Amino acid sequence: MIDSEYLQCSVCRKLIHDPALELARVSKPCPFCGEFGSSRGIWLSLEALKLLELAFAQDLNSEDGHRVAVPFLGSRFEVMIADILETLVEGHGPSNRLGEMVLDEWDTLSRRKRLFNGLSNKPLGDILDTPEGQQFLQDWDVLAKRRNNLAHGHYYYRGSLDALVLDRLKKKAFHVFAKIHNQVEDQIGIE
Repeated sequence: MIDSEYLQCSVCRKLIHDPALELARVSKPCPFCGEFGSSRGIWLSLEALKLLELAFAQDLNSEDGHRVAVPFLGSRFEVMIADILETLVEGHGPSNRLGEMVLDEWDTLSRRKRLFNGLSNKPLGDILDTPEGQQFLQDWDVLAKRRNNLAHGHYYYRGSLDALVLDRLKKKAFHVFAKIHNQVEDQIGIE
């Protein structure tokens, strides 16, 4: 099982990078809101971690490894951004139903990125403003294209280039999605 190095504060809902999981002790204050005494959960869910583990365990230098890793990573990342978008949409209105309807209509990655950029105080490119963040956004687009091609029977393995893209995504995914999540939590807290 891959280990998550992130905990979620039950009070401010922010994700905290804590490789030693020291903040699992309720006596330690949250570095964002200062609250203590409440338990903190591991982020992502066990189900999500299992799916990522399956993708991460693949030999990224083989065609068969790609045929497994691409759809699992692509799908998992889309669910992760959908979860963040749901919080952002709900922050703009009182209806959970509205959030579900909006997300159903904005169901592709490119549309969800546009929706995020339209609703957020900061677009994804500004949140992920480092060279590594910009590379992640580019690699994520490549992953989405590969996944769609695979789903429609038009995928072919591109060799080491694809392996490098998947490896970069694998290494940065937790950090990137935690950063996006925390930015949205900051926005919701302001409004």
